[in-house]
Amino acid sequence: MRIRPSDLFAQRTWGTVDINRLVRLIAISRKYEFEDFRDWSWNLLHKHITGNPGELLPRCGWQHLERLLNLCYDCQQPQLAQHIEKEWIDRIQTSGVGASCAALEAALDTAERSSYLRHFHGRAYYAYLKAVGAFQPGPALKIGETMGQAGISLSSFNDQRKLRLVQGFWSLVQLRLRLIAAPEIDPNPSCSHHTGECAPGWNGWWKETTEGIKTPSCDPSEFLQEIEKRLPRSGSLFVSNRAARAIYVYCSATLRARVQQMSSTFLDNIADHFMIPP
Repeated sequence: MRIRPSDLFAQRTWGTVDINRLVRLIAISRKYEFEDFRDWSWNLLHKHITGNPGELLPRCGWQHLERLLNLCYDCQQPQLAQHIEKEWIDRIQTSGVGASCAALEAALDTAERSSYLRHFHGRAYYAYLKAVGAFQPGPALKIGETMGQAGISLSSFNDQRKLRLVQGFWSLVQLRLRLIAAPEIDPNPSCSHHTGECAPGWNGWWKETTEGIKTPSCDPSEFLQEIEKRLPRSGSLFVSNRAARAIYVYCSATLRARVQQMSSTFLDNIADHFMIPP
């Protein structure tokens, strides 16, 4: 491997670094077990990519980005992989129509060719639905020739991707509808008030809280985040609008943790909604 000192020096600063060259260097170093070059390249990539958020994609073509993402998983670099995936998802979700579609297609191509990227695969579809306004508050969106208010036609997707988008949207809407009712409270034999106070109090608190959200999102994740914001940080949950008395939820700590877990693990299962195979 012949590398000029000037080439190595150029990789040290963001203004002159060649991301694609570093990716190639990692691949070659890994293949031939040049550990010093490999570690040096990974350290630089971590420094440049995490130190310049949002700047990776313009500096790295989709093909090289796919190679880098798979190398991250091959070489046990999960933090860098997560950072790259986040930037990619942000590009899908926050760009204009053309850039969003290009980022989505590249993400789907990458995920479909990889054995590591099931979670990323589902998140890419989900980000696209958010990008086209599918979960805006209001009447349920009808998915047919077009999707969302952006007027993006489903005909631009192949049959498999079209099916996954439609299935994913339908599944997420059904989940959101189920959240109108409070999640079922788990048995707690150690709580003597569980049946008489905690269960009705929990159902009442959930109803009061959800009805108090002025413009509830159709996105299950955003809806759960709104619920979580209204959880008291400490003390008991209680239902205040009862004629006789407030109903306290003695299992509040457990139920508070339950809501927080529902919100935090939503994305962990996002691929299931889009029928991504394990």
